Amino acid sequence: MKWVEYLSGPREARITLWGHDLQYEIGVSDSEDDPRVVELLIRSTSEARPITQRDLRRIPLERLNGAARVFVRGGFLENPEFAWTHFGHPEKHEPQKPGPRGYDDDFYAEIARLARDAKSMKVSARQHISHNKQVGVHTADKWLKECRKRGILVPGELRR
Repeated sequence: MKWVEYLSGPREARITLWGHDLQYEIGVSDSEDDPRVVELLIRSTSEARPITQRDLRRIPLERLNGAARVFVRGGFLENPEFAWTHFGHPEKHEPQKPGPRGYDDDFYAEIARLARDAKSMKVSARQHISHNKQVGVHTADKWLKECRKRGILVPGELRR
């Protein structure tokens, strides 16, 4: 976590996380047992930077829920045992498991989107997919091949 600002009103805190150029205002449940984020407002840190669909898919909800738990149990500043470093790392997502007939077209459309994002960023598509989906590059290669087979990616589309 990079910065926490206490708010008055419906949302209790504005949080800025390392690695994110967005701010998250959270409203927290009243439950002492397992407080959770029940309200979320996303703000861009710059007028020139719009919020995109990709941003919405990358909301670090587990990190924000962890912040909510600490917030309800005594606050950030009052808790000397608060592990700030936990919030500096991106959360890890479990790899999506295929169904009995393999992955569906939505999954491969997401793989194609990641590949196109990689091309626009001028990085390796297989490395980008491997990093984002937390799989090996060999698996990313198989997924790219399947995208081409299904017609989601055009052969040669990712060439530089």
